[in-house]
Amino acid sequence: MKENIKTTIIFTLILFITTYTRWIGFTSPHNYTFDESLYAQMGLQLNKNPFNYNSKAVYEYCTNRGRPLPNYLNMPLFKHPPVYCYLISLSYYILNPSYLSAFIVSLVFGLVIIIISLTIGIEFFDKNVALLASLLITIDPIHWLCSEKIWMETTMTAFIWASLYFLMKAIINRKRNYFIWAGLTTGIAILTKYPAFIVFPIGFTYAFIYDRKVFKSKYFWFWPLVSFVLFVPWLFWNFNIYDSNFFAAILTVHREINLNFYLFFLYISILLLITAGIIHLIRHKAKKQISTSSLRVFKKSLVPILILGGFTILFAQPYMLQGLANMFNLKYIPVIGWKIGIFKDEPWYFYIRRIIELSPFYFIAFLGIFLARDSKSKILPLFIAIFWMMPIFITYGNFQSRYILPTVPAFLIISAYTITWVFKKISQFYNKKWLYIILSLILLIMLTYSFMKTTIVDLQLALPNKVCYF
Repeated sequence: MKENIKTTIIFTLILFITTYTRWIGFTSPHNYTFDESLYAQMGLQLNKNPFNYNSKAVYEYCTNRGRPLPNYLNMPLFKHPPVYCYLISLSYYILNPSYLSAFIVSLVFGLVIIIISLTIGIEFFDKNVALLASLLITIDPIHWLCSEKIWMETTMTAFIWASLYFLMKAIINRKRNYFIWAGLTTGIAILTKYPAFIVFPIGFTYAFIYDRKVFKSKYFWFWPLVSFVLFVPWLFWNFNIYDSNFFAAILTVHREINLNFYLFFLYISILLLITAGIIHLIRHKAKKQISTSSLRVFKKSLVPILILGGFTILFAQPYMLQGLANMFNLKYIPVIGWKIGIFKDEPWYFYIRRIIELSPFYFIAFLGIFLARDSKSKILPLFIAIFWMMPIFITYGNFQSRYILPTVPAFLIISAYTITWVFKKISQFYNKKWLYIILSLILLIMLTYSFMKTTIVDLQLALPNKVCYF
């Protein structure tokens, strides 16, 4: 009972710190990004007419004053699904129409992300991992900035991780009703922003690896079915507006998605099919020829070595070595700006460098992916989420750190687990006094530096809230 009270008090304090810091950031003098002003205006339109979901008024206002805007803003229906703007409209109805009311939506769902992360930490790891992960997300620059901006990504991320939590609960604990909850939250996530479709490959991949028998359960298929049912009204709305030109209109509106994005999806699908075939062959055809011990060696030794080798090759690149140097430089603050396309010339692994420059806890997460491998069943769904999200967001292009917000809970829960895992390993040397002291000091120095570096970035970028592209 005392432990539960202690956990509740600590977590309440974390939520208070999150609310206070985001509130200070938003209420500080700052400029609004174009997206923020657009979403706030559309929320106002929906407050007056729930079917007036387009940005034509903003387009006409800006173009009449000599500011050119993309043509998709002059379409009869806005390109993003409507949930986020409806939530802003609801906030206006409950409070009053203002930027502050619109910000409340991001603040609330930023808190929801932390609550879901705590829940995942408690149910699939332990309370220490859960509380540490919650703290890491609270001080994370990406989460901090996104939850003090009037941006869709915070709300989308909350529903993505709600759906992944329900899927984990349904598959691991065999709670069949949770597939319905997963369907509801997945559907709402997609109706917030299309990248939430990423939940499907993550969920199917995890089910295939963890327990393929779940595919035979009718309850499992309630998940995509319920999601589709929720999505149907939005499809009908589009068909009603664009009629037979529906698909042409969609391609026109989303033309910024380059061909590489679709080619990557095709490539990764083929790769998964080949991988599934190999796994099937090993399990069912080669059992007589390959000993159990050999398979165990393959899983526990070769796979981590391959992962480590891949990370070593990646981080050996001059661009990444500079990123590591920046991570170990307390005075270095990542480049930010307001110019569109500021990161367009960056290499494909820009996001990987950027996140370790923002916070060393991401680097700890990378280490944890192969270091803390004795809990495969625990970090597996988190690893799969990163495996799908990062390549797809990288291939999509248009680098902006807010676009990878959905990866933040996965990275930082793994980071929190890795830290507690290392601490437990060090505790095994308690009887070897000097070794225990030295290892403990190394861990303490590493954590102290990581918190200092992250906090300095927060104070320079997140708290002033004067960032657009970061």
